[in-house]
Amino acid sequence: MSAKAVLDSPNVSLISVDPSNLEAPEVSAPLTLGMDTTGAPVLHPALIASRSAMKTMHSAALDLESAEKAIRQTPDPTANKRLRAGAEKRLSEATKAAAGALDSLTEHRAQVEGQIESALGIPEARTSVTAAMRASDIRATIRAIGNPTARTEALRAAILSGDREAASAVLSCSPLALGITQRDVEGLRQHAEGKFTPELVRLRSGLDRVRGIVEQAQRTTSTRFGSLIGKGDSNAAKAEAALRALEANGGAA
Repeated sequence: MSAKAVLDSPNVSLISVDPSNLEAPEVSAPLTLGMDTTGAPVLHPALIASRSAMKTMHSAALDLESAEKAIRQTPDPTANKRLRAGAEKRLSEATKAAAGALDSLTEHRAQVEGQIESALGIPEARTSVTAAMRASDIRATIRAIGNPTARTEALRAAILSGDREAASAVLSCSPLALGITQRDVEGLRQHAEGKFTPELVRLRSGLDRVRGIVEQAQRTTSTRFGSLIGKGDSNAAKAEAALRALEANGGAA
């Protein structure tokens, strides 16, 4: 059975919408900030928002499955119309909950990214006269190394030895200023982040993982039940869209 057929099936298991997906230790651990005075874990606000959204989506999915079945079995036009309106309201609630969680994840990830850049000295190397001069001296030293591969290796060794100024010098300028490639810089940034900001990197990865779970749940909910509001390419979606067009133009009771 194709993926689309599975999603269109009324008996499909909504595994990706299960709230427990955000409770697995490997998901929650990076976003557990510590323990409170009672010994309970203190969770990152973005994880709290995401768990709330998942519960809303899961509850909505169960209601929508029931509504979908009832719509097929209800011949009365008035009752059918009420069911469809209720389904649209629940799907909208699920969509808004997911959007709110994703907004929170985006905001917090941007904050973490900014903290990483500050810890690596990137803003300072660009705005502080003294730091900029030191960075310029480091770049001149690197450019004096004739072989580009040797330049990258020299920078990597300096970063891994704990030279934060070397990291800020390379990450605050164009690769052309050092005579290396963008790919080289990306590799050096990974080394620098791992050396100087491992906890922030772990937090960022945790946020990204939660985002993936929430986005998948959102896609599943939207694809699985979009036909109830006339969205999607399935026959049910096209029929619903046509019916809504008729109703909007007074062509259906």
